[in-house]
Amino acid sequence: MVPHIIIATGVYPPEIGGPATFTIFFEEELRKRGIPYTTIPFSGVRFLPKGIRHIAYFLRVLRAIRGRSIVLALDPVSVGFPAVLAAWIRGTPFYLRAGGDYAWEQATSRWNFQGLPEEFPGDFKLPLSGKLLVWAERFVARRAKRILTQSGHLASIVERWGVSRDTISVIPNSIVLPELPTHEEARKQYNFGDERVVVSAGRFVPWKGMSAVMNASKEISHIRLVLAGDGPERHALEAQANVQTQFVGALSREKLFTLLRAADVFVLNTRYEGFSHQILEAMAIGIPIITTDIPGNRELAEEGKTALIVPWNDEKRIAEAIRRLLTDAGLARTVAEGAQARAKEFTPERTFTETVKALGISLN
Repeated sequence: MVPHIIIATGVYPPEIGGPATFTIFFEEELRKRGIPYTTIPFSGVRFLPKGIRHIAYFLRVLRAIRGRSIVLALDPVSVGFPAVLAAWIRGTPFYLRAGGDYAWEQATSRWNFQGLPEEFPGDFKLPLSGKLLVWAERFVARRAKRILTQSGHLASIVERWGVSRDTISVIPNSIVLPELPTHEEARKQYNFGDERVVVSAGRFVPWKGMSAVMNASKEISHIRLVLAGDGPERHALEAQANVQTQFVGALSREKLFTLLRAADVFVLNTRYEGFSHQILEAMAIGIPIITTDIPGNRELAEEGKTALIVPWNDEKRIAEAIRRLLTDAGLARTVAEGAQARAKEFTPERTFTETVKALGISLN
């Protein structure tokens, strides 16, 4: 008998982010195969005060568990902690899909931690709330029957939480594109003129390096820099912007794909990625990519073949890479075509089959 899958997700469309993208994909594949599921987005309780919202979420998960169920949480803290408690009370198997290190993200954004996830927390002096996040993340991970990660690098980070490597399954993201307009049609939709368009997209947080992309673009004339996304650094970035920078906010997946189709170059100046859905999407669309030489990118980005690689926040190198792709049509075509070919390896069939196998579900 196929179990009822409870999907606990911190973000859900119209919100954007990796868990939202995965949830929509996973729901569709489950429906195709008649596998029962219930999705519980955290957005349904986010309006409540802190603490109260987590209790309310716990109760929602508890009520959703019935008969032969399993719980799959898509982050280790905001939904993972209440979900693992509900699963424990009901005696239900609990699984975790870890897309990043939430405690590290909070320490970087809120308490100015300067290191990488593989260095966290080290001897950094966290406040009590930070210590609780670290404890909660590890508590949830250690109680999961199996943890799903999107890259070998992310698996190595999860191991540092005190988890056996034998309980971790590495399952890369996949990409399926909707029908998209042509490059010319997409440019008309965004009212782009003759200027060359450079796009960066993601959360406006310190490790995404949007400020350096803005500074690099100022060194190049006759381009438009379009930043898609939102986050705590937005106001500071807007204050830094010049007339060639355009903020379009957090876009739906379809609108973001159209924006990428309209652009000439995509830049992701990131210090950390578990496995970048953003890069994979840009690769599939066929836009030349500039990104950073970090472990989480190496499974996708290869210098001169699928991307141009730059050091994180190196404004001079970012500007040089943008110029190269805008002036060397042959290089831009080589990188874009190589990226598209690489993206075809990441099929939804592979991701879904490996995910349900990790959850102990047989499709036969």
